[in-house]
Amino acid sequence: MLQETKSPCATKQTHNPPILSLAKRLEVLYQQAEQFDFSSWGSEIAALEDEIAANPATSLPEAAVQVMLVSAYIERVREDLVDDTDLILQKMERLVRSALSAVVRETGVNLAEYGGERYTPSYTDPFRRSPVYN
Repeated sequence: MLQETKSPCATKQTHNPPILSLAKRLEVLYQQAEQFDFSSWGSEIAALEDEIAANPATSLPEAAVQVMLVSAYIERVREDLVDDTDLILQKMERLVRSALSAVVRETGVNLAEYGGERYTPSYTDPFRRSPVYN
């Protein structure tokens, strides 16, 4: 998201990363859920997690938040706390691919030099229409 700051001389645009904003809201909800009835906050927490998964990571900090969420999903699957494993696996794949795209973009790493064709032969950025091979 871009926010404009109006001044008489120029317009300044600042980047407000949506994933970081969503993750901060998520943490506030978790803190409130610990103090009050957790079950009443579950749907709001799930909605924020879904929104984090629906946004492309645009920076390494956003990629870190998405990887953090993937690790939580892995734990939920491991403990059999999910109703729809396929849906969670799809979310995990989207999050990992988004985070990987941000890491590749930000670091300039060429994954093909490190086995990318073997480990990610069909790798695509989940938010682009055309495949990106690394």
